Amino acid sequence: LSNGKLVSQKVNKNGTRTDTWRMDLPHSTYLFMMAVGDFKITKDKYKDKEVNYYLEPKYAPYAKQIFGKTPEMIKFYSNTLGVDYPWNKYSQIVVRDYVSGAMENTTATLHGEQVQKTDRELLDGNQESTIAHELFHQWFGDYVTAESWSNITMNESFATFGEIIWSGHDGGKDAEEQTRYDKLESYLRTTKNGESPILARFYYDNKEDVFDNVSYPKGSLILYELKNQMGDAAFYASLKKYLTDNAFKNGETHQLRLAMEAVTGKDWSPYFNQWYYNGGHPILNVTYNYAGGKETINIKQVQDSSVQTFLLPLKVDIYAGGKKIRKNILIKDRDQTFTFDVSGKPVLVDLDADKILVGEVEDNKVLEDYAYQYEHAPCYKNRIEALKFAAKAKTAASQMLLLEGLKDKSASLRLISVQGLDLADGNVKLKALPILVQLAKGDKDTGVRGVAIAKLAATGDTQYKNLMLDGIKERSYNVIAASVTGLAKLSPKDGTSALAGLDADTKKHISGSIAGLYAANGSDEHQQFFQSIMATGNRGEVFGAIGQYFQYLKNNTNPTVTENGLKDIEQVIERLKLQQYLSKQLGAAFQTAADGKTKQASAITGAMKANLEKQAELFKNAANTLNGQ
Repeated sequence: LSNGKLVSQKVNKNGTRTDTWRMDLPHSTYLFMMAVGDFKITKDKYKDKEVNYYLEPKYAPYAKQIFGKTPEMIKFYSNTLGVDYPWNKYSQIVVRDYVSGAMENTTATLHGEQVQKTDRELLDGNQESTIAHELFHQWFGDYVTAESWSNITMNESFATFGEIIWSGHDGGKDAEEQTRYDKLESYLRTTKNGESPILARFYYDNKEDVFDNVSYPKGSLILYELKNQMGDAAFYASLKKYLTDNAFKNGETHQLRLAMEAVTGKDWSPYFNQWYYNGGHPILNVTYNYAGGKETINIKQVQDSSVQTFLLPLKVDIYAGGKKIRKNILIKDRDQTFTFDVSGKPVLVDLDADKILVGEVEDNKVLEDYAYQYEHAPCYKNRIEALKFAAKAKTAASQMLLLEGLKDKSASLRLISVQGLDLADGNVKLKALPILVQLAKGDKDTGVRGVAIAKLAATGDTQYKNLMLDGIKERSYNVIAASVTGLAKLSPKDGTSALAGLDADTKKHISGSIAGLYAANGSDEHQQFFQSIMATGNRGEVFGAIGQYFQYLKNNTNPTVTENGLKDIEQVIERLKLQQYLSKQLGAAFQTAADGKTKQASAITGAMKANLEKQAELFKNAANTLNGQ
């Protein structure tokens, strides 16, 4: 596979074959690609253009399940941008050991192996957002390419924006809002006090520095906020002008601004100066007060003093007197107060009602506010804020809100609600358990099923054992893994017996859960499972299993198993040079295990006493070795 069109294939006398690909349209050199290997091609099309999927033969039967939405994506992006897909074909290929997640080579996107999944793996999630991201690059990145790495926002912010709008087209408004929320959280996790680098960075130490959460998620949200301010029609007309004016050439942020000004007749320099040529984001601390028919909102910008003061046109929804009233406000100072006439004390004031702010809001609300917000405010962000507050509050009233969340239309919010439940509260437990059983058995999202199974297992009630034994027979690896982990708590012997019915491929996918089950069981015959990982596993595999191996050794009562296991751990630490990561932690754990075995031995007599004393000695010696004594 290469860029452009395959124009000839010639079989040579020496057994080789010469393929000739022609790329008639100009594109940047870094977008050239060539891939050669044993791939099976699945053919699709958009209009009269080939859309092909190159996969390893094992995964070819699932090509349409992996990539099958691509023609609809091309149609959606073409119609939305007003610029039809500009190239003569579009192929996608999956390769191994690629240095990055994916690469938007012109007409021939390359994906890393994580995109390649069987139908069973696809039950637990897909790479659709990556597929959408790389496709949008065919316009923003390939058709018009960033003029320099300083302008990488013209590639990556747009491709990430493409993920957002596709999620809305394919999954609806709630899905789009969830994608935006996730992008914002991804960006905010890398910041402190509102500080972050400039989006259009003309100074950097290394070009790799610009491939970050500012250029990707933050930049995409800045575009979405701009769309909200400008209106969809003007925004997409501006993108069309930018693309057509700069087709098969380079583009930069100033050209985007000029295209927008030409379409709208408005000066967008203040917006670009604030969001593209200055860094950081606003943090708004908001307080509310009602008195004498007036609602007062005080907003302080509390980001670090080194971060600019932002100009923020926002919408506010006021819920009062059985009605919702929308007001427009313009925040421009560090400390600002807005006052509105209302028909009665509001039950909720929803700042940034469209949830487009690229920043943080410290809202100073109480549970009563969030409960009303969850039921009446329309956005995904309204609901997730309410449920997260309830999960942290851990009060009887907040638990009632989480019970409502178990029925939310969004799988991610059902999952948060399950995780936040406190089943130590008898009233909550009584109401939650029947719903949790329903979710565990039949939720359409396998992630929700998995956390519901885990929640039931945490009760320690063996009445749920059969539910988990049934879960092991499911096709979803998430559900199987959760069921195995649950049985490790409720009935390790039954769980171990059930594993016998699983094929090798399934066992490979749920090896972490199997490790937990074997650790809980502690039977001699399962040591080989851990020894194999210690002997041949890479760092990731060893880190994932070594804690479970330690638990296995604690739960086993055979000194020979203990001695061999401690040698395995000592050897893998040396093999992978893990001393700085594990020696101190495991040294303390081994000493704790030695003390525990000594205590157990003191309470009994006979052969088992001798075994436990020997194990205590082995753990103590291993601890001393790791601690350098």
